[in-house]
Amino acid sequence: MQTLTITPNQNALLEMAEHIWEIAKSSKTRPLVILPTAGPNASLRQALERIRPSLDQANVPFLPEVHSLSDWLELAPDIFLIPDQQSQTERILQTYASIDAHPELQTWFAAEGEGGVWSLAQAIVSACELLSQSIMPHLSWDPNTLDLKGDMQKLESVLQSAIDTAYPKLAHALVSKEANVLLAFWRYLGSVRDPIIRKHLALASYVQQFAQHPQSRRPLIWIDTVEPQPAQASMQTQFLEACTPYIPVHRLQMDWSSVALWSEAVSAEVGAQEEAQAQHNIHTLKTKTIHCITANRFEDLAWEATRRIETHLKEGRKHIALVAQDRLLARRTRALLARLGPSLSIADETGWKLSTTRAAAALHAWLELLRSPSEGPSASTLLEFLKNPFLDLEHLLNTQESNCDLLITELENALLIKQAHSSWVSFYLTIEAGTSSEYDPRLQTLLQVIRQRVGQWQSKAMQTPYCAEALLQLHEDLSAFGMKQGFEQDAAGLQLLHMLQTLGMQQSKLGQLRMPLNEWLILLKTVMEEEVYREQGAQTSARVSILPLSSTRLRYFDAVVMVGCDERQLPAFSEPPLFFSETLCQVLGGSSIAWQFRQQARDLSQLIASYEHIDLLWQSEGARGEPLRAAPWIQRLQNHLPTLATIQAKAEQRTAQARPSAMASAHRLPGLPMPTRMSPSAYRALRSCPYQYYVRNLLGLRKRKGLDEELDASLLGQTLHQILRNFFQELKSTQIREPRLQDPQYRQTWMQEHLHHASEQGFLKLLEGDKRILGSLRDWQKQIPSFVAWQLERESHGWQFHDAELKVGFEFSFADAHHQEHTVRIEGYADRLDINTTLRQAAVLDYKHQSPDKIKKRADQLMDDPQLLLYTKAITEEQKATDHPVIEADWVALKMNLKKKDSSERSFKLNHLSDQVLVLEKQLQQDLSAVWSGSAMQAFAPESACRYCEARGICRKGMW
Repeated sequence: MQTLTITPNQNALLEMAEHIWEIAKSSKTRPLVILPTAGPNASLRQALERIRPSLDQANVPFLPEVHSLSDWLELAPDIFLIPDQQSQTERILQTYASIDAHPELQTWFAAEGEGGVWSLAQAIVSACELLSQSIMPHLSWDPNTLDLKGDMQKLESVLQSAIDTAYPKLAHALVSKEANVLLAFWRYLGSVRDPIIRKHLALASYVQQFAQHPQSRRPLIWIDTVEPQPAQASMQTQFLEACTPYIPVHRLQMDWSSVALWSEAVSAEVGAQEEAQAQHNIHTLKTKTIHCITANRFEDLAWEATRRIETHLKEGRKHIALVAQDRLLARRTRALLARLGPSLSIADETGWKLSTTRAAAALHAWLELLRSPSEGPSASTLLEFLKNPFLDLEHLLNTQESNCDLLITELENALLIKQAHSSWVSFYLTIEAGTSSEYDPRLQTLLQVIRQRVGQWQSKAMQTPYCAEALLQLHEDLSAFGMKQGFEQDAAGLQLLHMLQTLGMQQSKLGQLRMPLNEWLILLKTVMEEEVYREQGAQTSARVSILPLSSTRLRYFDAVVMVGCDERQLPAFSEPPLFFSETLCQVLGGSSIAWQFRQQARDLSQLIASYEHIDLLWQSEGARGEPLRAAPWIQRLQNHLPTLATIQAKAEQRTAQARPSAMASAHRLPGLPMPTRMSPSAYRALRSCPYQYYVRNLLGLRKRKGLDEELDASLLGQTLHQILRNFFQELKSTQIREPRLQDPQYRQTWMQEHLHHASEQGFLKLLEGDKRILGSLRDWQKQIPSFVAWQLERESHGWQFHDAELKVGFEFSFADAHHQEHTVRIEGYADRLDINTTLRQAAVLDYKHQSPDKIKKRADQLMDDPQLLLYTKAITEEQKATDHPVIEADWVALKMNLKKKDSSERSFKLNHLSDQVLVLEKQLQQDLSAVWSGSAMQAFAPESACRYCEARGICRKGMW
């Protein structure tokens, strides 16, 4: 076996191609070239084509055959005799089934909580992969004498020896117990379908082919672009030595001594010679154009990376590498580069997770609905699913009608207006409350179909389903929603459907596998997270390739922009598998942090040595404002090369003239239609802040409220109003036919019992949707005895319930400053109307879910919130509800301090009611005339009114 060294710089590919052609010339055959990964394949073929000798010189009509190792193994001569390898998901499922059958393992490994068993299965499979890798050097290279069972037994002594070396005696007993469990799982998973063992069998079949079939013999050129891990290095050396008796073997290895910029990149053993070599290599960088650029903010750095790429393109460099040490920043830069138009092709080789695509997001939204409680999902979860672009509403509702997309907008608006945060019941109540024409009746059907689909998953049989049945149900759901048809028209969607099909094939091999629904949903999300989606860029003259640092080896680029060069992200490393310490992993021949650091130092050295134009960018401040320095490797370079000093990213210069803000003020716009109706709440807004009235009522702007999962206070108030209305109407009808209600003691008992029952019934639907409302129900039920006592005392003064939730209003005429007459109807819903038949008088009552102390404060600003006065005027003028004059108006508190015994404090009566109504009429004339006349509507409200004002984002109070 001949070993050659290659210097990994800008000439590495040409040097490699020259060696390959020399071997082809001397052997007069087409050599076989094997690379560890597929990344450099195209670049190496281009280099071979560039220096291709004439046919007379080489006598080889075709280019040397170049393969990545994984592709070459799939072409092994006896590969069809070897069973297909198990996928990672299939191995995890197999392990999961075994753990699930042994609860003592779950207890011993503390696999608790949702997804605990699934996470444990993943960790065990990762550990078993390392065990398989460590046994590779002990396997035979003769397929006829290969004894997997016998060779597997060797692993026990190998692992025991590694444990003795890596762990102190105190931890030995515990670790040995874990090791025995892992060995049992490794034997369970270990077979010819194990990916690593299958790889060994494929290599062994090549050795057998070279030995038995002379016509297949030709030079083998094995290229190592990285330093292999110890176990891999031993396996590769054994394979090449096994091939040497039959074919010429040439091993091309990288020699980093002339390009390494740090001593640890020269060799694993660092000494004075390595330090001197690194210092010598650093001084060769003086001829290169290297910029070290930093910015404080994430967005500024993304713009700077975009500007650097744009600069390279303008200077004639057509193929730019964007090295994504910080993937989030690289993808933000990619979004900014998209603004340059279709003339720039962008290829992302970092491997987007399938879970980041919109197709996966649509499926994820449905899975989140399935995880919702039996009462129903949150409104935000429901809307997230309904808004996914793959949902076909026409197909779902089985209708040909248009404007189905507007259904989602109507539903969202209804939920926002009613603040229905969660549960199917609150959603139905919201739709039922919107009986006006603006609500589409198909909303009820839409909710019912989705609830029915979700209900199938929440049945008892589906709480621990067979995996095959759960997958079949998911396919039926996707078809019913029309999402499957949408996925078939989308590249990521097609990959998602293929993933589900593959998962079904893997699960079918495990027989009747059951798992809890939540863990099965976690399985789906995990598979989506592990699936790689690669976006293909169009062919253009200018290209940007987004790739990780490791993928830059042996590639051609005109310039390199690397982002994420701060101390937090460079170098990066991965932790050893669970159950393995760093030392044990290293003893078994696996990866170590030192090996990862050394390889990244070599990759960065190779990158800097191979290209003339390099930009290194990083963010100088973290998310919390903490300072971030450059990566230690870059700092060490800067210490020796002052020309690499850090440059602050140049932000775009913006000039502006400061202008002090003034109080927000508005005038009626010409042609703006003025309202013909006004509610008491609208008039309250006009009184508290005219500017607020202008924004909300004249312009019709509303703040988009969030749909979180807080307790719905507004729905509680509406429910209490309905309970009291139904209760008093029942009392009114019952006392006519039941004389015993005239007895005070019986009446009190009857009222308390029936109000308790009415409250239970009224809160029943709400409790179905949110159990937290039970506390509010109990609080109200504690108020019932005091409320009944107050009602009886009121009845003793001659007042009787007459009606509730009564719509009342009146026409108000006024003249503006231009002497034009206008009429506005002011109307609203009065909570309750009582009459005194003896005195032929009426009283209007308004329930407040507040304490009496807060109600008393309302009286101090009665003219700013004259709701009771407006109802008084409306009932008196229209005389529809009663022909008795309203002589009393009261606020009634529904939240009393029960430690106080005086129930009469529950209501607060307005004094001088008739005089107050006259004052209100004059005030209405002035206020409405000013607005209709075009007077300025200024924002002069007190802070208490501004605290929760929806128009504050427009008036900007606090800035003037």
